[in-house]
This record gives sequence, C-alpha cells and structure tokens, in this order.
Amino acid sequence: MVMLILNLEIEYKRIKFNGDYIDIYKPKVNGYYPFVIFSGGMNSPSSRYESLGKFLASNGFITIIPDYKGWLFLLLIPSKIIKIIDNLNKIDSSIKNEGCLGGHSLGAYFSMIISYKRSSIKCLFLFSPPALFLNYSKINVPVLIFAGTNDEITKFEFNQKIIYEHLKTQKKLVLIKGGNHNGYMDRWDFVEAITDGYLGIEHNKQLQIVKDSVLKFLREVLK
Repeated sequence: MVMLILNLEIEYKRIKFNGDYIDIYKPKVNGYYPFVIFSGGMNSPSSRYESLGKFLASNGFITIIPDYKGWLFLLLIPSKIIKIIDNLNKIDSSIKNEGCLGGHSLGAYFSMIISYKRSSIKCLFLFSPPALFLNYSKINVPVLIFAGTNDEITKFEFNQKIIYEHLKTQKKLVLIKGGNHNGYMDRWDFVEAITDGYLGIEHNKQLQIVKDSVLKFLREVLK
C-alpha cells in the first residue's frame, strides 16, 4: 500500500521562548494539529533538521525544533522541553494537546527521560539513541528506534539494540544498512559531503527512509 503524502503548504517561524530560540514548522491550512517536539544531537543547530521539520509539517504535524547550544546547559534541556510542552497553546494556538517526542543522539536520550512525565506525549521516535537511560520500564508509549550499521558514535550492539531489548512497551526497530550517525541531518560539512555514500548509504536515501518511517509511525499512533 502506497503511503499518502499530503504535501500541504507550510509556514515557518523562529521565536524566542524561555531564553532559547525554537523553530516552528506548521501547515498553513487552518486547523488543529498534533505536535512533534524534536531535540537534535549535542550542539547540533536546529537548522540541520530543517527538512524533517518541513516534511512533517507538510503532512499535518506542527513540528517544534529547539535550538539548544552549549555544554554547560545540557542538564537543563529536559526541563526546557517540559516547559515547551506545558506552554504549547501559548506557543501556537492551533496545536492539539497530544503529540510525539523525537530526538537524535543525545537529544533522543533527553526525549526518553521525559516521555513518561506528561500524558500529552503519545509516542517516541529516536535517531541513534545512546543507551544511557536506565528506567526503560517507565516508558509506556509506542517507540520507534532508528540505528545505522555504520554508526561509529553510538554503535548498534551497545546502544540501540540494548534499548530495544529492555523496552517493555510497543516498539519497532529500523536498522539502516550502511546508515551512519549523522545521516539524519540535512547536508552537513564539506568533508562529509564529498565522501557521502562511500562509507555507507547515501545521505538522501537514509533521510528518506527515516522520513517515511516516522510519518507512518505518527499516523498509526496519532490517529
């Protein structure tokens, strides 16, 4: 069955909230839409996830990507995400009170540790999460995990595999052959760009697998 891609017209805004900038991608069509709050990898600018934000917004999800930077503030990020969740209607009045958390690498870890703290969080999707979290039994929402066989930063056997095996909730693992740790982001630095595809899957192919899988997952959970 071919998945329907809505391709709605979208709008983008960047606002300052709670001392940080956040990027918001949303459908232009009036209505109420579920939220996706996505936390990027450590010190990765929010702009590197622009195509994901646009894609999800064009398919009916208001996507919020905080632009958190700085090593000193890492421990504050979970509380900052909760602050966003608690103020969604103030951030944008067309956001439904239900949605999903997503994250890449350390951002995926932060999404895990707050996933059970608000009832409006209905699911999790995680890009190459590290196995730092210990209370997996607390997570009771559906979880979609992505891993890459060429990921040398959070190796599958010692991270995503462990997380998947310890989760007691509804779960799915997408293991991308040749996938790498930074293949979830938009085009990255020059060296990575010119070697794209030589050390694994082509960047655009990895991104497309991820986008399609996330959209299918969101539609299944947030019916």
